[in-house]
Amino acid sequence: EAWSALINKKERDKWFPGVSFINKRDGIIRLDFDDDGVATGKIVSINRPTEIVHTLKWQDMPTAEVSWSFVGMDDENTMVVLALQNLTSGALVDWAVGWHIILDDMVAYLEHQKMPLPDFEELGQYYSKQLVM
Repeated sequence: EAWSALINKKERDKWFPGVSFINKRDGIIRLDFDDDGVATGKIVSINRPTEIVHTLKWQDMPTAEVSWSFVGMDDENTMVVLALQNLTSGALVDWAVGWHIILDDMVAYLEHQKMPLPDFEELGQYYSKQLVM
């Protein structure tokens, strides 16, 4: 179910609108965050249904590598592990906050719930303390 929520455009549009995650023709990824800008990248590898790795370029930050891993916990539960590589320490907290919110939206969609709008400052403080820089 989690794999399909990411790969299937109709499902993805319900929780991650503005994203052209996989363009099968050229492997391009596009995340449109309206007024906040656009991030683009390219698919590095796909191992269906357990992993997608792609690059992602956001504004003036270095290009990061993003890895989505889907680990079956049991027949009904999947753990989604998102790993980020090639980030500068200055960008790490901002990326962690952004992806935290995206993954919350995915969980809310999969569990048929509505997530409250997060406190961005609180999340930033949390990740500033948690991440080793």
